Amino acid sequence: MNGWFGVVAPAGTPPDIIARFNRAIGDYLQRPEIQQRLIALGLATEGAGTPGSTARFLMEERERWRAVAKELDIEPQ
Repeated sequence: MNGWFGVVAPAGTPPDIIARFNRAIGDYLQRPEIQQRLIALGLATEGAGTPGSTARFLMEERERWRAVAKELDIEPQ
């Protein structure tokens, strides 16, 4: 199982603000000193992705873990 980090914004945030923020995060994550620091911490990154790819990932994760909970007969709390 892999862990992950994400940044989200409130519903209704203008798309141009989301795109600008996404670019800034992506640029930051590509900086060599940031890459080295992440590696030193035992982390890796595939970059910022896109708002669409992040939304798809979150939906897939929700469905995956919902299926696991159902299989194990775990009730939502």
